[in-house]
Amino acid sequence: MRRAALVLLLSAVGCTSAAPERVVERREQLDAVVGQRITIIGVQSRTKQPMVLGVDVDGDYALSDRRVRATGILERRTVAPKPFDPDAPAQTSRGPGTSYSLVDPQRGGLARAELARP
Repeated sequence: MRRAALVLLLSAVGCTSAAPERVVERREQLDAVVGQRITIIGVQSRTKQPMVLGVDVDGDYALSDRRVRATGILERRTVAPKPFDPDAPAQTSRGPGTSYSLVDPQRGGLARAELARP
């Protein structure tokens, strides 16, 4: 009897499905999915820091101007404007505004972009 109950329990656990994948294909959808695991699909930018839909990704330069996909946790950063200080040391940054990154929690860095299937 115990063996039958164990088999039934294991088969029930094995049948649970993972949460459905959230797919984002428009920049307007980003704010609604911050902090969630998503897949973004779009054209990778031809910039020093590759982006898809305005989201930083780890993309091979050969994928620039091509439709790619990347999966990870969406992070948002907002930098407030600061008054200009002529005595402050120069710093390289994006400046004020909101930026997004897609992070691969297993790698600890940006999520890798790959060629999207048609």
